[in-house]
Amino acid sequence: MASSSIGRVALMSLHPRHAEAILAGRKTVEFRRRPFGQPVTQVVIYATQPIGQVVGSFVVTDIDVASPAELWERHGDRGAISRPEFDGYFDGSITGAAIEVGHVSHLADHMPLSALAPGLRPPQSYLYLDSDFRFGRHTEDAPAERRSGNAALHASIRILRAAVRSMSRRLGELGSP
Repeated sequence: MASSSIGRVALMSLHPRHAEAILAGRKTVEFRRRPFGQPVTQVVIYATQPIGQVVGSFVVTDIDVASPAELWERHGDRGAISRPEFDGYFDGSITGAAIEVGHVSHLADHMPLSALAPGLRPPQSYLYLDSDFRFGRHTEDAPAERRSGNAALHASIRILRAAVRSMSRRLGELGSP
Protein backbone atom coordinates (compact mmCIF):
# COMPACT_ATOMS: atom_id res chain seq x y z
CA MET A 1 0.00 0.00 0.00
CA ALA A 2 1.49 3.32 -0.98
CA SER A 3 1.82 5.82 1.83
CA SER A 4 0.41 8.62 -0.35
CA SER A 5 -2.99 6.97 -0.85
CA ILE A 6 -5.80 8.15 1.39
CA GLY A 7 -7.45 5.31 3.25
CA ARG A 8 -9.36 4.78 6.41
CA VAL A 9 -8.54 5.50 10.01
CA ALA A 10 -8.57 2.39 12.21
CA LEU A 11 -8.94 2.12 15.97
CA MET A 12 -6.65 -0.77 16.97
CA SER A 13 -6.43 -2.58 20.31
CA LEU A 14 -2.89 -3.36 21.45
CA HIS A 15 -1.51 -4.86 24.64
CA PRO A 16 0.09 -2.06 26.67
CA ARG A 17 3.67 -3.29 26.14
CA HIS A 18 3.18 -3.27 22.36
CA ALA A 19 1.52 0.17 22.43
CA GLU A 20 4.37 1.54 24.55
CA ALA A 21 6.98 -0.03 22.22
CA ILE A 22 5.36 1.67 19.20
CA LEU A 23 5.19 5.03 20.97
CA ALA A 24 8.85 4.68 22.04
CA GLY A 25 9.98 3.75 18.51
CA ARG A 26 11.18 0.25 19.46
CA LYS A 27 8.40 -1.47 17.51
CA THR A 28 8.12 -0.38 13.88
CA VAL A 29 5.99 -3.30 12.66
CA GLU A 30 2.68 -4.53 14.10
CA PHE A 31 1.91 -8.16 13.28
CA ARG A 32 -1.68 -9.25 12.67
CA ARG A 33 -3.16 -12.61 11.76
CA ARG A 34 -5.30 -10.91 9.12
CA PRO A 35 -4.70 -7.79 7.03
CA PHE A 36 -7.15 -4.91 7.02
CA GLY A 37 -10.11 -5.43 4.69
CA GLN A 38 -9.83 -1.86 3.39
CA PRO A 39 -6.90 0.54 2.82
CA VAL A 40 -5.88 2.08 6.16
CA THR A 41 -3.43 4.97 6.39
CA GLN A 42 -3.79 6.01 10.04
CA VAL A 43 -4.14 3.88 13.19
CA VAL A 44 -5.37 5.23 16.52
CA ILE A 45 -3.85 3.11 19.31
CA TYR A 46 -6.05 1.83 22.14
CA ALA A 47 -3.90 0.27 24.89
CA THR A 48 -5.87 -2.56 26.51
CA GLN A 49 -6.18 -3.09 30.27
CA PRO A 50 -4.79 -2.16 32.69
CA ILE A 51 -4.38 1.13 30.76
CA GLY A 52 -7.70 0.97 28.88
CA GLN A 53 -7.15 4.27 27.04
CA VAL A 54 -6.39 5.76 23.63
CA VAL A 55 -2.67 6.59 23.87
CA GLY A 56 -1.56 7.73 20.41
CA SER A 57 -1.60 7.05 16.70
CA PHE A 58 0.65 6.14 13.80
CA VAL A 59 0.73 6.44 10.04
CA VAL A 60 0.65 3.14 8.12
CA THR A 61 3.47 3.23 5.56
CA ASP A 62 3.05 -0.28 4.14
CA ILE A 63 1.36 -3.62 4.76
CA ASP A 64 3.17 -6.84 3.90
CA VAL A 65 0.90 -9.89 3.57
CA ALA A 66 2.75 -13.19 3.51
CA SER A 67 3.25 -16.48 5.33
CA PRO A 68 4.27 -16.20 8.98
CA ALA A 69 7.74 -17.56 8.12
CA GLU A 70 8.22 -14.88 5.45
CA LEU A 71 6.92 -12.15 7.77
CA TRP A 72 9.37 -13.18 10.48
CA GLU A 73 12.26 -13.29 8.03
CA ARG A 74 11.47 -9.82 6.66
CA HIS A 75 10.24 -8.03 9.80
CA GLY A 76 11.01 -10.07 12.92
CA ASP A 77 13.77 -7.75 14.07
CA ARG A 78 11.37 -4.76 14.06
CA GLY A 79 8.35 -6.32 15.79
CA ALA A 80 9.52 -6.12 19.44
CA ILE A 81 8.36 -9.70 19.96
CA SER A 82 10.27 -12.93 20.56
CA ARG A 83 10.21 -15.77 18.04
CA PRO A 84 8.28 -18.09 20.44
CA GLU A 85 5.64 -15.36 21.00
CA PHE A 86 5.42 -14.76 17.25
CA ASP A 87 5.06 -18.48 16.52
CA GLY A 88 2.40 -18.86 19.20
CA TYR A 89 0.43 -15.90 17.86
CA PHE A 90 0.52 -17.19 14.27
CA ASP A 91 -0.04 -20.85 15.19
CA GLY A 92 -2.42 -22.33 12.63
CA SER A 93 -2.30 -19.30 10.33
CA ILE A 94 -1.37 -19.69 6.68
CA THR A 95 -0.88 -15.97 6.11
CA GLY A 96 -0.56 -12.84 8.18
CA ALA A 97 0.23 -9.16 7.90
CA ALA A 98 3.06 -6.92 8.97
CA ILE A 99 1.79 -3.34 9.32
CA GLU A 100 4.69 -0.92 9.00
CA VAL A 101 4.59 1.96 11.46
CA GLY A 102 5.42 5.41 10.11
CA HIS A 103 5.14 8.73 11.95
CA VAL A 104 3.98 8.19 15.54
CA SER A 105 1.94 10.74 17.53
CA HIS A 106 1.69 10.53 21.31
CA LEU A 107 -1.48 11.65 23.03
CA ALA A 108 -0.22 13.73 25.97
CA ASP A 109 -3.34 12.98 28.02
CA HIS A 110 -4.64 9.47 27.45
CA MET A 111 -8.29 9.36 26.45
CA PRO A 112 -11.00 6.85 27.40
CA LEU A 113 -12.98 5.27 24.57
CA SER A 114 -16.09 6.95 25.97
CA ALA A 115 -14.56 10.25 24.82
CA LEU A 116 -14.87 8.97 21.24
CA ALA A 117 -18.44 7.77 21.70
CA PRO A 118 -20.55 6.82 24.72
CA GLY A 119 -20.71 3.05 25.12
CA LEU A 120 -17.92 2.33 22.62
CA ARG A 121 -16.22 -0.95 23.50
CA PRO A 122 -12.64 -1.84 22.70
CA PRO A 123 -12.41 -3.68 19.40
CA GLN A 124 -11.17 -7.27 19.55
CA SER A 125 -8.56 -6.36 16.96
CA TYR A 126 -9.52 -3.17 15.12
CA LEU A 127 -12.45 -1.07 13.98
CA TYR A 128 -12.12 0.79 10.70
CA LEU A 129 -14.24 3.58 9.34
CA ASP A 130 -16.29 3.78 6.17
CA SER A 131 -15.12 5.91 3.26
CA ASP A 132 -17.16 8.93 4.39
CA PHE A 133 -14.70 9.55 7.23
CA ARG A 134 -11.28 9.74 5.58
CA PHE A 135 -8.48 11.24 7.64
CA GLY A 136 -7.01 13.49 4.95
CA ARG A 137 -10.27 15.11 3.91
CA HIS A 138 -10.91 16.44 7.40
CA THR A 139 -7.46 17.95 7.96
CA GLU A 140 -6.38 19.37 4.60
CA ASP A 141 -7.92 22.80 5.25
CA ALA A 142 -6.25 23.24 8.65
CA PRO A 143 -3.04 25.27 8.94
CA ALA A 144 0.12 23.15 8.57
CA GLU A 145 1.09 23.45 12.24
CA ARG A 146 -2.29 22.04 13.28
CA ARG A 147 -2.01 19.05 10.90
CA SER A 148 1.06 17.63 12.63
CA GLY A 149 1.69 15.78 15.89
CA ASN A 150 -1.16 15.75 18.38
CA ALA A 151 -3.35 17.81 16.05
CA ALA A 152 -3.35 14.89 13.59
CA LEU A 153 -4.29 12.52 16.39
CA HIS A 154 -7.09 14.80 17.56
CA ALA A 155 -8.36 15.01 13.98
CA SER A 156 -8.37 11.19 13.88
CA ILE A 157 -10.34 11.10 17.11
CA ARG A 158 -12.91 13.58 15.76
CA ILE A 159 -13.28 11.37 12.70
CA LEU A 160 -13.71 8.29 14.88
CA ARG A 161 -16.42 10.03 16.90
CA ALA A 162 -18.32 10.95 13.74
CA ALA A 163 -17.94 7.43 12.34
CA VAL A 164 -19.21 5.81 15.53
CA ARG A 165 -22.25 8.10 15.51
CA SER A 166 -22.88 7.20 11.86
CA MET A 167 -22.51 3.47 12.53
CA SER A 168 -24.83 3.72 15.55
CA ARG A 169 -27.47 5.40 13.38
CA ARG A 170 -27.07 2.72 10.71
CA LEU A 171 -27.38 -0.08 13.27
CA GLY A 172 -30.50 1.62 14.65
CA GLU A 173 -31.96 1.75 11.13
CA LEU A 174 -31.24 -1.94 10.61
CA GLY A 175 -33.02 -2.80 13.85
CA SER A 176 -36.10 -0.73 12.96
CA PRO A 177 -39.17 -2.50 11.51
